[in-house]
Amino acid sequence: MPEKHNEESIFFLYELAHIDACIRFLDEHPQVREGGYLIVPSGLKIEYALAEKGLPFRSLREYRPRDTSRFRLAEEWTVKTFDSPQWKWFQYRGVSLTQMFFLNIQDYFLRLLYYGTILENLLVRHPAARRLVVFPSSHSLQAVPVQKISSVRQQPLLRELLVAVVSCARLIGAQRGIEVVIPVVIPHATVSVKRLRLGRLVFALKRALLELGMDIYNASITLLRPRGTPRILASDYWRNIEPILSQLPRGELMLFDRTETFKAGVKNLWRYRVRLYNFSSFSVRNRKRVRAEAERMFKERWHELRAHGLPEYSYSGFALRPLMVEALDGLCANVIPQTLRDIDGAYAMLTRLAPDVVFLRASVSLQTHFDILAQVARARGIPSLELQHGLENLGPGSYSKRHSAEYIAVYGPVIQEEFVAVGYPRERIPIVGSPRFDSYQRAADPSATDRSEGRKGMAVLCIGTLVGVESAQDEYDLEDYYLALARALEKVPGSSVVIKLRPGSAHERFYLSTIERIFARVPHTIAQYESFPELFDSTDVVASYYSTTVLEALKFGKPTIVYSGEPREEAMIRYHFTRYAEAGGLLTAYTQEELEEAFRSLAGDTALRTRLAERANKAIKQFHLFDGGASGRIVELIERLARRQNRCPSP
Repeated sequence: MPEKHNEESIFFLYELAHIDACIRFLDEHPQVREGGYLIVPSGLKIEYALAEKGLPFRSLREYRPRDTSRFRLAEEWTVKTFDSPQWKWFQYRGVSLTQMFFLNIQDYFLRLLYYGTILENLLVRHPAARRLVVFPSSHSLQAVPVQKISSVRQQPLLRELLVAVVSCARLIGAQRGIEVVIPVVIPHATVSVKRLRLGRLVFALKRALLELGMDIYNASITLLRPRGTPRILASDYWRNIEPILSQLPRGELMLFDRTETFKAGVKNLWRYRVRLYNFSSFSVRNRKRVRAEAERMFKERWHELRAHGLPEYSYSGFALRPLMVEALDGLCANVIPQTLRDIDGAYAMLTRLAPDVVFLRASVSLQTHFDILAQVARARGIPSLELQHGLENLGPGSYSKRHSAEYIAVYGPVIQEEFVAVGYPRERIPIVGSPRFDSYQRAADPSATDRSEGRKGMAVLCIGTLVGVESAQDEYDLEDYYLALARALEKVPGSSVVIKLRPGSAHERFYLSTIERIFARVPHTIAQYESFPELFDSTDVVASYYSTTVLEALKFGKPTIVYSGEPREEAMIRYHFTRYAEAGGLLTAYTQEELEEAFRSLAGDTALRTRLAERANKAIKQFHLFDGGASGRIVELIERLARRQNRCPSP
């Protein structure tokens, strides 16, 4: 198809399955082909597949948003909505549902702004277009009824996220007077009603057997093992819990995440008196009428607010209010009933188990159980504690300002100051360090400031980037990151690179092929299963924007360049790492030219590498408490909180 500039139809493809659907649509509608059309794929994988089929397309690079305004706006809109006095009724038994769903709504705003901006840019750049063709997502929701409870807890707005592109297309098409076509896509394999019912039955049976098994196991631990102290109810990964429990020989663990038992092993389950519970472990039937009344009140108040209480949410020529109304309709109808049961379940669980401390992996999350545990614990007078596992951008557009845990144990004084600056009481942000960095204390030798002696050239360790949520970081950001590094290293004679990728990553083949293509002219190795200590030892310089990896590199005294061309990560670098650069502990780069200059400087000046390594160690000691004693301090904190608890009656 020769390229035209007056295409009547635009096809926006955001899944690989849409390519065949697009071809079928064109075959079935020859008039669309004759009128001229433009295919715009959303991502590199789809571009590669289109190229293999010989189908011309226009890259999404030209149309996607490239600044941080959508992140700031998503936060501002969510604050404006949920912090309004009009939403004060949205709570149950002292648990604020606006706090619980804040991040879910913010995340949904972000997705709408991402795709809305793309579709708006398409129509502005192609004014001759009369038709926008968008295919529905191929991800079926048929599995959701089988595991509805899990889906609601994991991602309350799952349905809305899956249909976001179609919703944006319909909305913007209507506002611009453009025909929007949503073709009916027949799935390759449809699930019959009988099969669906059988699936539900099997799932319910498995669930019942699992609950019975857990009850028997818990009863056995209660009978055979003496009660321990402190009693910790935890929702965290076993790898984070075990270093702490190892210093609490008399402690008792009640584990919320039952899948973590397989990682713990039978020996540890017995040793730490581990029992397994969740919100469904205790009956809440006696509160059925109370929940029904709360649901009725919520629907009544929401319908009042829906009529005249929401802003337009206007941005770049389109208004998102209708889509937010639909999302909040779905939240009230499909999510709230299970959420209220979970809150009642949490009250029953904390009342019966009477833990001394609730220990959380996170308390700002799309998953609702973290927030429920934290808020119900606070209402019952039980301290909740979240342990920091990475740096956070608490500046404008932040995803993580609203932690629900009563206490957040952080790496060091600089993190404490960041939280205090956004309104957290200092006494709620204790400084403990990090058990993860405890394990590096012996491996990291502060005196070995330069391990490059005897090596030729400059070996760079690059921490490979992954695509997370496309509305925050897409495949073009990934390609741009690698391209910048490759182009910079091509200009440094004798340089080589080791690219560290997370093992078993989703879309691993795509990542590997992209790296091989981009680094074709730079000697490179892909590492997946090697540990960071051995990779640090075999390289001279580290390049990364992953905050935790940067801290690890500094801990090992590695000359480090912090770089990202992606706007959100660049904002994180400016927010947190500027002080490290000012202290001479690392180099920051925000442009291709700055990245190239940083590599040239480090390659040609071993004295600079030595100075950076020395100052890196000083910066880590100045900003963080990574001295090998974090686990002990966390144990002391848990024991202190356990002694201070002041239990309150359930509302």
